[in-house]
Amino acid sequence: MKYYNLVPTRDKNIIGEYPQVKTDTKPFEWLLPPLKNQIRYDNFLNFDIYFDFILNDNARYTDILDRGSLSWGLVINNTFRNAVVNLVLPEHRFYPIKVLKGNLVQEYYWFHFYDNIFKYLDLKASTFEIFNTSNFEIVDTLPITSELYIRDIQNSFRFEKNMRLKELIFNGSFPKYDLWLYDVWGFGNIISERLVQTLLDKKITGYEIADCKYLKYV
Repeated sequence: MKYYNLVPTRDKNIIGEYPQVKTDTKPFEWLLPPLKNQIRYDNFLNFDIYFDFILNDNARYTDILDRGSLSWGLVINNTFRNAVVNLVLPEHRFYPIKVLKGNLVQEYYWFHFYDNIFKYLDLKASTFEIFNTSNFEIVDTLPITSELYIRDIQNSFRFEKNMRLKELIFNGSFPKYDLWLYDVWGFGNIISERLVQTLLDKKITGYEIADCKYLKYV
């Protein structure tokens, strides 16, 4: 099974202007308790939220938009939602938002999806590399072992060393999601080969993809 990383495109021939989004109007209450502790990629909100995205003057509407200041998920229109809603997805929510450009208003969604991928990994077979940041020489290759182990090592590094993923091996319990949030190192939106073909068939606009050669399913 092959996977790809999906990101909103920066190609001005497609989006008109980069960045696409001038600003967004997320609620100020998000910065304050109790919401401050609830706005997390691994937590789904249980109430309606409404905010706007405002496009730059020369930007174009696309099916997938720049996320603005949102840190995870995707900003999508109904065309994209209809393309993916019947595929294999982790737990998810579609939060309605409006995207404004001058006097134009279009309905979009903040598409939030998440499942803890660590529980589907063969942790002993999945590996990462430690390398010197000055010359990129590999210092060691180690099994991931556990989510806590990875977080502890990440927090222990200073400037002279860093780590990068070498290989993620899924075990047989992986639900074969067509879209999921990669959060082992940073954030990324990973999509299946089937979803890539769906996006092409539906002529979805506003994205770029790259191979995820380190992901393997057994």
